[in-house]
Amino acid sequence: MKSLSQILIGIFLMGVFTGCGPSRAEIEGKERDRVKAEHRAQEEIRRSNEAVNEVSKKLGRKPPALDLDLPEEKKDEPKQP
Repeated sequence: MKSLSQILIGIFLMGVFTGCGPSRAEIEGKERDRVKAEHRAQEEIRRSNEAVNEVSKKLGRKPPALDLDLPEEKKDEPKQP
């Protein structure tokens, strides 16, 4: 009798710890949502690039280079630690 109760407890515990994972439909739904979010992000980037290009065309020239007042490095000389 004792061994029967141990077997039943063992089966019960296996069922509890095994649980259920996400269904195939849930996995596919999450993947579709991820792909849609990725496409939205790519579209936003494309629109942002188009806006920057339009502003650049309206300005008609490249913006001036930034001068950070840093000393120029010579390529021939190794950097000092």
